[in-house]
Amino acid sequence: MRWPTLSLCFALVTLPGLAAAQAAGEPPDDEEPAADEPDEGPTGPREATTADPMPERGTSSVVIDQREAALRREQAEFQEQERREGDTAGPAREDDGDGLHHEYQVGLRVGVGVPFLFALRYNNGPRCSAVDPPEAFCLLVGSTAITFDLSFGVSRDIEIVVGGRIGAIVSAPTETNHAQILAGIRAYLGPDSIFKAYLAPSVVLDVTPNGLIPNWGDVDFGVRGAFGVQVDPIRFLGIYAEIGVNILFLRSFAISPDLSGGLQVRFP
Repeated sequence: MRWPTLSLCFALVTLPGLAAAQAAGEPPDDEEPAADEPDEGPTGPREATTADPMPERGTSSVVIDQREAALRREQAEFQEQERREGDTAGPAREDDGDGLHHEYQVGLRVGVGVPFLFALRYNNGPRCSAVDPPEAFCLLVGSTAITFDLSFGVSRDIEIVVGGRIGAIVSAPTETNHAQILAGIRAYLGPDSIFKAYLAPSVVLDVTPNGLIPNWGDVDFGVRGAFGVQVDPIRFLGIYAEIGVNILFLRSFAISPDLSGGLQVRFP
């Protein structure tokens, strides 16, 4: 009776401990073991495999590429919009006639000028004064001249010009009214701006009557060059000032600079 009694006592002592150890080591039937914690082996954590779930990610290269593509699309749309606005603004200005150039416009100029005369007298030419012996070089101040011309803009910066100059009072040495006919061009620098400079070369036909000098011919020939500045506050009106030089050859070798200014009206 001793051995059965000992075996029964041993069983009663050990069975509760084995049951508690088994309950602590095994999870319940309705709960799965955590999959995000790798099992640790005897040498440390095990290596991840394809069966393991993907870890949470931060901003990846795919997200960055998508943002760069969106920025590129926005930039391309902005540039395309600017290009379309530029295309529509250019023709609109021409169609509305807002440009300040003179292309295909007819212009009428009227102004006043003050000429000066520097002349090298020929042997048969008139005296510059009563001084004896006669002076070979003459210096005279001419009378106020009325200037006018008619122009047509063949391009944005070139006008063809035909005009004239008439003395307001008689002047030496002929004691008649000064008269000239001019034909040439005007070339504008910066034709679309309000303030524009220009160059105006032309040929000159001087038809001043010989008056008191019978041995002078009725016609003289020469060239003229002018430099000026014009202000166009609107498309149809300009205000100008210029300095010019006439050079004549037949009656005498005469150099005649002048200062002039006035208005130009243009249409259409």
